[in-house]
Amino acid sequence: TVTWLITLGVLESPKKSISDPEGFLQTSLKDGVVLCKLLERLRPGFRFVEKIYQEPRSDAERLGNIREFTFEVNDLFLGQNFSKVLNSLVALNKATADIGVGSDSACTRHSTSHRIKSFDSLGSQTTSGRTSTLLQNRSLDMTENSFPQAAVKARFNFQQTNEDELSFTKGDIIHVTRMEEGGWWEGVFNGKTGWFPSNYVREVLQNILETETEYSKELQNLLSNYLRSLQSTEKLSNSDIAHILGNLEEINTFQQMLVQSLEECTKLPESQQRVGGFFLNLMPQMKGLYVAYCANHPCAVNVLTEHSKPFTRLEKYPTLLKELERHMEDFHLDRPDIQKCMTSFKNLSV
Repeated sequence: TVTWLITLGVLESPKKSISDPEGFLQTSLKDGVVLCKLLERLRPGFRFVEKIYQEPRSDAERLGNIREFTFEVNDLFLGQNFSKVLNSLVALNKATADIGVGSDSACTRHSTSHRIKSFDSLGSQTTSGRTSTLLQNRSLDMTENSFPQAAVKARFNFQQTNEDELSFTKGDIIHVTRMEEGGWWEGVFNGKTGWFPSNYVREVLQNILETETEYSKELQNLLSNYLRSLQSTEKLSNSDIAHILGNLEEINTFQQMLVQSLEECTKLPESQQRVGGFFLNLMPQMKGLYVAYCANHPCAVNVLTEHSKPFTRLEKYPTLLKELERHMEDFHLDRPDIQKCMTSFKNLSV
C-alpha cells in the first residue's frame, strides 16, 4: 500500500528504508492531506484538496481533513481501529488494479512536486554525462493507458534504497511508464514497476543514434587525416591507392545521410517512429556498399601487408636481442647496451 500511494504521487517517498511500514503509513496519513489527495487522484473533477488544510497546524484542522475521507475520524486519529483505514486503502488498491496505477484515464495527472527526488539522495551513486535530450524534451505524460512508450538502456548499475524503486544493472532495458520533472522516472523491468534516476539511463534509440554518429566521425577522421593524403603521394601506385581506399568515400557519404535521417526520426513522437522501416528501406543500399567493401578487403590487406614489412621487421628485433642476451655472460661489456636496444626497439614498434 505504501508503494501504491507513492506511485500515485500522493505520498512522498521516504529518504531511507523504513523498518515499520504500517507505522510509517499511520504517521503519514494522520493529518488527512494524503487521503484527500488520494480521493482527488482517483476521482477526477472532485476538488478535495481545495477543501482541506495543506499544512494543518492544529488537531482541529487535521480532524477536518480526515472527515473528507471515508471512515471514522478516531479510527485514524487515535489509531484505535487503524485496520479499518488499512482495509479501506487495500480495497481501493485492488479496485484500481485493473485500471493501472498510472492510468490518466482514471486519475488526473498529479503535480510533479509530489514525487520529485533529488539526485543528492543517491549518496555515493553519482554519475557524469547528460540525460538524453530527446527524453528531456518529450512530453512527461505517456499514453492514456500508461503502456510503456520508451525503452531505455541502463548506463550504470542502480541498487534500490526504497521499496518503490527499481534495481538494475548496466545494459538492462527498462520500459518507461512515466517521466517526472526533477530527475526520477517510473518504469517496468522484469515485471516490476518502480522509480529510478533518469540520468542512469538513456533511450535505446538515442543509443543507436550516438553509436552511428561516432562511427560516422571515425570514418571521416580516417579519410581526412590518412587515406585522402595517399592520393598525392608518389610512393604508392594508383592501383594500390585504389585498393586501400576501396569504396570508403561512398560508405562515408551513406553514413552521414543515415545519421541525419536517424536524427529526424528521434524528433518524432514515439508512436510515429519507424526505425525498423527506416533500416529496411536502406538495406539494399547498405548491402551493396558493404558487399563491395568486403570484396575489396583482401586486396587492401595484401597492399598494406606488403608495405608494412619494414615495420614488422622492427617488431622482431627485441626478440632477437633477448635471445642474444640470454646467451651472454652477466658481466659482458655489451650487455647494458643490448638491454637499452631492446627497450628502444620496443618503443619504436609500439
